[in-house]
Amino acid sequence: IAPASSDIPVYRLSNPNTGEHHFTTDASERDALVASGWADEGIGWYSDPSQAVPLLREYNPNAVTGSHNYTLDANEHNGLIANGEPQYIEKWGMRIYPFDYFSPLTSTRVLRKSNNTYSIHHFASSWVETSLWGKIKMFIVENILGRELTDRLIRWKRRMI
Repeated sequence: IAPASSDIPVYRLSNPNTGEHHFTTDASERDALVASGWADEGIGWYSDPSQAVPLLREYNPNAVTGSHNYTLDANEHNGLIANGEPQYIEKWGMRIYPFDYFSPLTSTRVLRKSNNTYSIHHFASSWVETSLWGKIKMFIVENILGRELTDRLIRWKRRMI
């Protein structure tokens, strides 16, 4: 929740040609944008002076509109985008792959194989239940409880053991 007032105003501007909005705490940036044709819409809100939760901003110079993205997520800010595609993060020198490339089997034993899948540990599938009771349990897990709740229950059970 933004404070009612502080020493850090967040200025709101709009581009009359694209309808895009831009937010900044930098008065010089606001003034430069106004000089280049942006409309100054005043103070949108005030920023938390303790800056306990950083608001991160990215700029895409190739975008025609929507060229700024605001996020609280440091992973997104550093270049990770949850789009299901492999990504190379230059500043880390690291390639990140989505789960389906190397481990498409979920903890609920649902195989989410895709065209991206390179490796599956078929040799370790002995835990899959083939009995009627096992199939009933998996039906309950997959169709009634849902994958997310079941994954949480499995993690909780493993911590208890």
